[in-house]
Parts: sequence; C-alpha cells; structure tokens
Amino acid sequence: MNSGPPDLYAQAIKAGDGYLLEYRDGSQDRHYQSSGVAIDEVATALEQWYLGRREFIGDHEWTRIET
Repeated sequence: MNSGPPDLYAQAIKAGDGYLLEYRDGSQDRHYQSSGVAIDEVATALEQWYLGRREFIGDHEWTRIET
C-alpha cells in the first residue's frame, strides 16, 4: 500500500502458512520484512501504514532487506 513517494510503501504476499509483510520507510536502509504474519496482523499493519501510524513495527520481528 503506497501512501507517498515510491520509497514509502508497505505490502504483503502469501507465503506458506502466513504472509510476508514488508515495508520501506524512506531510504534503502529502512527497508524491512517479517515472515509468518497472520492475515489479521497484515490488515492491521496496512491500515496503520495508510493512516501514517507505525505501531505495527513493534509487533513483529523484522529483517532488513539488503540489495
């Protein structure tokens, strides 16, 4: 869900029994993903992202995406 410039987004994709949740909050060094996320947690995260809130970040373990 994009709520601003192209380097600001959150998205999710079905992966195994859960979802892979990803967000990029500006630059490449603020690009993270979390796996095994339940659908209700994805919905909460995307809603918060859309509203400009980031509480969901504290609810998951994140791995920084390095490219």
